[in-house]
Formats: sequence, structure tokens, C-alpha cells
Amino acid sequence: MPRFRSLLTPLNFGRLILLGVLLVSTEQLDEMRPPWKSAWARHIAEGKEPTFGEHLSTGLWYGAAARVGICGALLAVSFLWGVGLKRSYPSPTPLSLARPDDAAVSPRTFALVLGVIVAGSLVLRLPRMTHSFWGDEADAMATYVHGNFRPAEKNEPEGRLYFEQPTWGQSFFSARHGANNHVLFTLASRTCLNGWRLVTGQPQTAFVEWAARLPSLIAGLGSLVTLALLLRRWGLPTVGLLAAAVMSIHPWHVRYTAEARGYALMLLLMPILLIVLTNALEKNLWRDWLLFALGEFLLMYSWAGIMYGLAALNVAAAVLMLLRKDRLPLLVRWTTANMLAAVVFVSLYLPHLPQIESARKRLLWIKGLPMDKVWFHNLITQPFTGISYHEMNAGNPSEMSWERLFRESPAITSTGFAIILLAFAVGFVALWRRNRSVAWLVSAILGASVVCTLHFKFILKDELRAWYLIFTLPFISLCVALGLYEITSLIKKCAAQGPSPLMARTGAVIVCLLLIGASTWPMNASLITQPEEDYKGVVAASLSRHESFAPDTASKVHVVWLWRFSALYDPRGESRARNLPDLKVYMEKALQSGRELYVVVGFRELAKLKSADILAVLEDPAQYESVVSFPSRESLHTLDVYRMKRSGASALTTNKH
Repeated sequence: MPRFRSLLTPLNFGRLILLGVLLVSTEQLDEMRPPWKSAWARHIAEGKEPTFGEHLSTGLWYGAAARVGICGALLAVSFLWGVGLKRSYPSPTPLSLARPDDAAVSPRTFALVLGVIVAGSLVLRLPRMTHSFWGDEADAMATYVHGNFRPAEKNEPEGRLYFEQPTWGQSFFSARHGANNHVLFTLASRTCLNGWRLVTGQPQTAFVEWAARLPSLIAGLGSLVTLALLLRRWGLPTVGLLAAAVMSIHPWHVRYTAEARGYALMLLLMPILLIVLTNALEKNLWRDWLLFALGEFLLMYSWAGIMYGLAALNVAAAVLMLLRKDRLPLLVRWTTANMLAAVVFVSLYLPHLPQIESARKRLLWIKGLPMDKVWFHNLITQPFTGISYHEMNAGNPSEMSWERLFRESPAITSTGFAIILLAFAVGFVALWRRNRSVAWLVSAILGASVVCTLHFKFILKDELRAWYLIFTLPFISLCVALGLYEITSLIKKCAAQGPSPLMARTGAVIVCLLLIGASTWPMNASLITQPEEDYKGVVAASLSRHESFAPDTASKVHVVWLWRFSALYDPRGESRARNLPDLKVYMEKALQSGRELYVVVGFRELAKLKSADILAVLEDPAQYESVVSFPSRESLHTLDVYRMKRSGASALTTNKH
């Protein structure tokens, strides 16, 4: 009996769990039909789109196969779990940026200042919570989170509607529009919406933007806390507070912490992962490595685009471990942690991959802009300031760019941007001077942006949107904050003979932050006051002027969208009119039925190329009334609303082509 009890160790218990997962997964593989023998493969061969269920079955089969392989490899690695643990190794060098002369901050002061930063950030973000969902948000909300109304009869969009809500299985596993299901956010957002309905007594068909975005707001504010805690863990609480302040006024942070996407969750979790990794490298405890595995999984499940940053971080960590005497036990536990994260993630995410590939082929026509020097310049400036360098459309007064800001407010813009770039450079150098191990980890994540850019440009050949590099934001903020700390330390030294060198340094830091905030304020002010793509405003200016939404009765208003639309806001909308004969069909139908007809023009530059005849009619005051324009920082998201005049339209429709 004592001998039997000696076998019941935590390590053996872990082996039993792996063996159980391996056996169950093997049984599942035996019961499931392989993809090449399934309806999924047959439909692919016939050029047909497989159903969600067929995609899901294929992904689950590959997920089970991956579990078998990874669990088998983990069982093999498990025989090394105890290697080297009885040997004594020299204590590792702490991952600390601290120096003896660094400013000390009491826990109470740290918490108080951080609370002020978070409270100020909340005030900036609250107005954005009720903005209309824009294209990407609306697609994800309708497909994975909330659902939307659909016409009961495809050929009668003005008629009765029914509500189609995604199942929880679709929330977990659907990727109908590509890799835009940020699953962890999807689940949190759906839970918040359900809670809002439960509290308010609203039906399942109701939604409000703020409730759906609540996980992003909470995670975004939390990311300021976790970044500050990371710097405190590395021995620089003052720099942690500075980094939180810098990140809180970055336009990317202002935008994506009040948007229904998973980026804010990633920003929350990344500093936590580095805290856990720091503990694991210093102490090599199973607890820390298992938390590292959990953190990796949650990061990937919040936004799969973080894979570039995670891969670079793991390479950097492996290099640090290889340089140590206790490299073998460290590498064994690190490998185990990565494989554990992988086995859970691939099991849940592989069902997305067939759908992502199918969507990629289906949506080749919207690959994006060319990756030329203009794209490259914008890609460089946005991670630092959240603002593109080049002015893309001089006729759009809402557009923000370095070129426009330099022209309109040269002094503030030049000063603020110069402080950001200078502080980043100084901070990056200071990082290497203070602790090379920490600098190596941070540099690896920043360097992952280069790998990501090259991958998109030369392999995927698809436009890399600048915000895909948002994983660098905490570490750019870190370097800027450290740079400000180092630069203002010179002021403290110069004022050493004065009455209060600390006050002089504090004042200099506050002035620098104010100048940075002033230089980015035009973008932040625009984000706070102006929706990205105002579908909700369009509906209020068209449909809601004539009737309340009633899914069970026919509508007396029809809206034709010349670019794209969201069924979340206008389930009866149409977007198939591409030329004047197409539009005339809708006009004749409206005249015959007595309905109001509105036409919404988005992406006007494309409309000028593809639908110039429609624009000519819309801009004729005898036939259409220009109702309102909803501007956007990006011209393609500006929405112009036109209302048909029955007298002028009647004359036009009688003129047959």
C-alpha cells in the first residue's frame, strides 16, 4: 500500500490525464469519418460551399488527430519532467530593470495614481460605447454573437422577417467571414448581452452596443493596470505608471478598448503572460509554467493574430534558457507548457481553419490596398501615434494624418511626435543597458511586427492592416515611458541644487505627457465624437423617420445601399444595385407600391468608378434629395443618404433604356 501511494504523485496524475485524453481522442477518430471520405470533401471537389456542420466535422476530426499526436508527444516528454531537479544550480539573474537610484513609489501612491489614470481613461471611452457598430464589428456581432433578422421570403425583403440567432456552437466554432471570430470576446460579449436582457427584460432580438462592447472596455482599462504591474514586477513602478498613462492616450487604445473585437483582451493578457514568464524563468515552478500555458491559450483564443508576438516571445525565452546552467529542466517545462496550450487551442480552433480558407477564396476581391511605400510609411507611424502618415483624401475633412496635422498645427504636432519618437529611442537603449534579458524579451515582441509584415507582403500577399500590429502597443508604451523617465532624470540632476528636484522632474514628465496628449488629441477627439461607420445614424435618418421597426408587418420604406450594409441595423436592406438600370427597378417598385426609397452611398471613390450613372441621378436635385452625410475618418466608411423624390423619379422611370 505505501508503494502504491508513492505512485500517486502530481506528475503521475498528469500522465494519467494525458493518457486518458489520448485514448478518448483515439476513440473519437475511430468513430468520426475522415475528411477525405466526407460530404465536406465531396462538396469541395464539386466547387460547392460546405455547410457549417461539414466544416465543423472536418475541423473536429483534425482536432482529435492533433490531440492524439500532441498528447503522445507530451507523454514522451513527461519522462523528462523530473530530470535535473535534484541538482543544485546557481541562482539565476533576476529579470529586473531596477537600479539603486530609481525613484521609489509606495504601494498606496502606486494604486492611487493608477486609479486616476484608469478613471480618466474611462471618461475618454464612455462616449464611444454607444456608437454604431461599424462593418467588422457588425459582421461579427450578427454572425457569432447576436444574430439578425432575415426576410422570410428572399424576393420580398419589405415583408415579414424572422430572427436568426447563432447557436453557442457557432459562437465557439464559426468563422464564416474568415478569421474575424475573436472567440474569447465573442463568448464574453454574448454573455454580457444575455445579462443585459435578463436585467432589463428585453427580448432575445434586442441589443445595445454598450453591453456588447463591455468586455472590451473592462479588458482595456484592465490592460493599463496589468502593464503597470508588469513594470512594477520588473522593479520600475514609476515607469509602470508612466507606461499606463502613455498607452491610455494612444488612439489605438482609445479606439479598440471600446470596440466589439478581441484586441483589448489581448492587451490585458499580454503583460500578465510576461509576469508569469518572469516568475517561471526565475523560479522554474510547475505552477508558473502551467499558468504560462493557460495565458498562451487565452491570448490565442482572444485574437489569433497574437501568434507572431507569442512565437517571437517563445524563441527569445528559449534562447535565455539555453544560456543557463539549468537549461534542461527549464526547457522541459517550457516545452510541456507550450504543448499543453497547443493541445487545447488546436482542439477548439481547428474547426475555424477550413472556414477561413473557404472565406479567403470567396473574398479575394477585397484583399485591400497595394502594399507600396505609402502603405509602408503609414504602417511605421501608426504603432507610435495611432495616426497614418499620408493624407489619402484631401477632400475628407474628417481624415487624420501626419501630413494634415503638420499643416494645421505644426508646433504641437511636431513637438508631441518628436517627444514620442525620441523617448522611444532613449527608452529602448536604456532597456538594454538596464537588463539584457528583459530587453531581449521586449525586443523579440517588437521584432515580431517585422516578421508579421514580411509574412503578409510576400507570402499571404494580402494587405497588412496597421492595427494588426497592436500587440506591440504595450511595449512601445513601455519604451516611451522608460525614455521619459531617463530624459527627465537629467532634469532632476540639473535641479539637484534647487529646492525640489523631484518636483522639477515630475513637472517635466507631466509637460511631456500633456504635449503627447495634445499631439494625438485631434484623433482621439474624432474617435470620441464620430462613429467609424454610422449605420445606426443612417437608419435613424431614413427608416425611423417614417415608421418604427416591425418585423411582423410589411415595411413602407426601402433602403438601397451602394456599398455595403449591416443586416444588424437594416435587415431589409439591398446592396445589389450597381448601375442605373438596377436602381430603376427599385425606383419603379417604390413608385408602384407607394413606398419611400432611400439610397445610401458609401465608398464614393469606388462608386465613381463602378456606378457613375447612379451618382449622377442621385445628385440631380429634381430626382433625389440629399438628406444627410455621416462622415468618417476613412472615406470608404463615409455614408451619404439620399431620398427619392416621387415627381422627378416618375419622369426618369418612364424613360426606358
